[in-house]
Amino acid sequence: MKRNKKLLLAFGCLTILGLIPYYYPLFNNYINKLVTLVFLLSGIVGLGNILLGVLKPTYKNKSQIILFLMSIICGFTGYSLALEPNNYLNILYYTAKLFTISVEPIGSPKNQVGYQYSLWIELARWSAVLFITSAVLSKLYNVTSDSFGRIKIVIYRKLLNKRHVVISGMNEASVLLAKDLRRKEELVVIITSQVAHPQIPSLRESGVTFVFGEALETSVLKKANVLESSHLILMDHNEAKNIDVFMKVKSLIKQENKIKKHKVNCFLHIKDDTFHSIFEEIENEIIELDVLRQSLDFHLFNLNKLKAKILFEDHPLYESGKVNIKSKNENDVAHLLIVGFGNTGQQVLLQAARLGHFINRQKLHVTIVDKNADTRKSSFLRRYKFIEKVCKINFITMDIDSEEFKKEMFEVNGKEITYIVICLESDHLDFISSMFLHEEYKDIPILLEVRDDIKLANWIHINSKKFQNLYCFGDLREIVSKEVIIDEKLDNLAKAINDFYRQENSNGYEWDQLTTFLKDSNRSQADHIYTKLQTLGLEMKEKGQVLEDDIVLNETKYLQMCRPYLEDLAIAEHNRWCAFHYLKGWNTKMTELSVENHRDEHNKLHAGLVEWERLVELSSADKDYQDNNRDTIRNIYKILDNNDYVICEKN
Repeated sequence: MKRNKKLLLAFGCLTILGLIPYYYPLFNNYINKLVTLVFLLSGIVGLGNILLGVLKPTYKNKSQIILFLMSIICGFTGYSLALEPNNYLNILYYTAKLFTISVEPIGSPKNQVGYQYSLWIELARWSAVLFITSAVLSKLYNVTSDSFGRIKIVIYRKLLNKRHVVISGMNEASVLLAKDLRRKEELVVIITSQVAHPQIPSLRESGVTFVFGEALETSVLKKANVLESSHLILMDHNEAKNIDVFMKVKSLIKQENKIKKHKVNCFLHIKDDTFHSIFEEIENEIIELDVLRQSLDFHLFNLNKLKAKILFEDHPLYESGKVNIKSKNENDVAHLLIVGFGNTGQQVLLQAARLGHFINRQKLHVTIVDKNADTRKSSFLRRYKFIEKVCKINFITMDIDSEEFKKEMFEVNGKEITYIVICLESDHLDFISSMFLHEEYKDIPILLEVRDDIKLANWIHINSKKFQNLYCFGDLREIVSKEVIIDEKLDNLAKAINDFYRQENSNGYEWDQLTTFLKDSNRSQADHIYTKLQTLGLEMKEKGQVLEDDIVLNETKYLQMCRPYLEDLAIAEHNRWCAFHYLKGWNTKMTELSVENHRDEHNKLHAGLVEWERLVELSSADKDYQDNNRDTIRNIYKILDNNDYVICEKN
């Protein structure tokens, strides 16, 4: 607002300065006219831009709109004053003729040298000239900018060895990522069939190049120079299409049959984890074929999964204090209520199922309320058929607008609710539901997903005293960035775990060589470290963020604090490991347990998917499966220390 006031004052002054030479000549005739036109046009166009920006900020080409209106208004006024009254047909004709760069010298013979036009007509004819010039240049830019962009990409690659990033798909997330990449001076190409998408002009202004067409077409992929890109990010809402485009790129590399100097790193947005089995087969093909292994790599990501990860990092399941994770009391059970079971709600459940393993050995209780709960339940359980081995789930088909919802939500399944997540179809529904639930559950965390309404999220944050324990999550701006998607910043701890075990075992693989399954295994272990430390009354901090009054532990002190809880934490770790495998579709191998024959990867069977006490049967003199879990607890200190973290006593 302050900025707009200053601009209004500045452009207002320009307009006034433009009028002074016209009424009080300061120079010769031509200079007076030039000064008047430059100042007046600059002032009026500036004022108009501010006005249009206030009325409708989404307007594009505001200056063209203002110049067009000025030509019409000033032309009509000028010719009205110069011609006979009520001669409207001629007035309209002469005004329209301004856009042919032709002005009628009213009141004087044609072609008279030095003919003086009125100020109104001067403003009208120059506005028309500027409008036409601007429109032509804009059109030329739109037509040629993508061609110049592709030429620029080739030049940068050949002369500066800098490769570009290709994004396939045009939606809110891909737009945010493209803008973030441009802020970091990356060369960006977007493949889309949406030629009229409203974000295209602003993205072009930021330097993004567009290739219009279907990403499944070979000609389009070649036009985007995909095989020479550093990263290909497939972000279409249709995940099947993302897979098809990836398979097309893989096919092109095989056809070319030439090992690239640099790998094409492909990132696919996959919402359904069950698609991961397809990529397990693809991984095997890439490993076996030399040209693919050295030219192509792929990474899977899921924006809803990332939302859930950040949600529980910021607000753990035990945040309310109603769940005492240091307690071994069987009645001290976490009970999660999820309102809305779309893509986000399902990922919230899966992440909670991976994390909800405490030393009391009790399963997490989950209640799911959705108006289509029956349909979504059957679909979900088909994909995650062993999830009920991990947590107790109660599906309730109910509309949140109904009176029934208001009456029955206060005690579900005989267990007190300890945590609520609301992720319905819209921000508006989330907010209405959160207000109602907050009246009844003021002392437990209520998390509502806010996708688009940033003002709403800010308002709740500003009024945090009034709405205590009410929080927002799901802002795409937190997760759609180069650091999170491409650099996998949220996986730093998982990478540290892999590095530690790779050093411990000489046959280990680097992070980029791991299968998707093994990456997810490290991620799951990393995410649970926070819970283990909390159980011990500890927390982790980056070394650069340690405060003067923080009590930092050395390894000896850490192991000493672990000792009373070591067995219980090892059991919780084993239960977490089992949960991860069950959610990946693995089941118990029902044969005689032995170290040599404990795992059947093809059929997804593992002999270790048993209760803690039965692990003794699987162990041998060389390998103690129970002690492996104890080592996982002991090694937390070294893993964090190697990754520039310290362990502190929690205040």
